[in-house]
Amino acid sequence: MKTCPKCGKTFEDSKFCPACGTEVKDEPKAEGYCENDIKDNKIFTLLSYIGPLFLVPVLAAPKSKYARFHANQGLVLFLAEIIIALPLRALDWLNGFIFGNFPLFHGWLSFVPAVVGAVISLVGLVVGMLALVLAVIGVINAFQGKANELPFIGKMRILK
Repeated sequence: MKTCPKCGKTFEDSKFCPACGTEVKDEPKAEGYCENDIKDNKIFTLLSYIGPLFLVPVLAAPKSKYARFHANQGLVLFLAEIIIALPLRALDWLNGFIFGNFPLFHGWLSFVPAVVGAVISLVGLVVGMLALVLAVIGVINAFQGKANELPFIGKMRILK
């Protein structure tokens, strides 16, 4: 079913509106996915990109190929965030432990822990912003009914 953008009339498959003659283009859909699957599971796929909520489409629509695609993308993004955040957290802890316990860094070298901490924080901020951008891209794709892979990490498949 199509709707004319000019006059609003709905009609069956045709390239032109029967009422006003306006050309009506097909909306791009995710290739290889059933239109009903996309429509029925779109709300679940939007949640896939919010941390551990990638489980929602897996549990709510276990047979949906479209929901599973976006759940996989959300899972890969979530795991990438964890894989990068844990070493950064460990480095931050080591920074405080090493520089806080040695008297050498309490005198004129006291700026070193602050510089190291600032670098760790800056790397964490950049990674966090990148993760946010990827999540927004994923939500936009899911909202538009597309199954586009996320940049950098989208080719990884965990959920089959």
